[in-house]
Amino acid sequence: MRGDEVTDENIVSNPPSIGILGIDPGFASIGWGVVCVYRDLPVEFVTGGILHTMQADKKSNTSAPADNFRRCREISLALRKLMFDFGIRLIAAEAMSFPRSASVAAKMAMTWGAISMLSVVHDPVAVLQATPQTIKRTTTGMTGATKKDVETALVLKYPALGQLLAGIKPEDHEHLADAVGAIEVVLQSDEVRLMRSMLGP
Repeated sequence: MRGDEVTDENIVSNPPSIGILGIDPGFASIGWGVVCVYRDLPVEFVTGGILHTMQADKKSNTSAPADNFRRCREISLALRKLMFDFGIRLIAAEAMSFPRSASVAAKMAMTWGAISMLSVVHDPVAVLQATPQTIKRTTTGMTGATKKDVETALVLKYPALGQLLAGIKPEDHEHLADAVGAIEVVLQSDEVRLMRSMLGP
């Protein structure tokens, strides 16, 4: 057989999978992670990272509302690119919180607006939420687990995550870990079980 000859025997096809995007919502820093879920194979951690938005320089004389809108647009565009790049069919996000600061609450609301739009633009994509307590319990078995406990448990399950964290600033570790932790919770959901059952072998 010639090296360039293609037959049914030497074609390797990838099994059907579901792309899940995990998000740790924020405004200055947004953690994200992607996994592939198969019907009968183990969950595969693909990649992850941190999205950063920066305040405009004070010398630019940009108003706070205009600057916040720009930053929200950056978040929206970045998340939409992830959706397209990885063929995302489900979003897992750390549950919406209600900070006491009105300014922080307003910025978080803008981020959640960007997330909610993903389920409209990329229909049909569901957005499932996981509380911090559920993330801790699911990943470590302890509701009183620390951020480091969660990170350690996730790295044990996904060694590739540990390699990725090694190249990220320590202060950003929790954002990526929370994003992947939200995925861990959602993996136990009825929605994911149904989606897995519908995948081919």
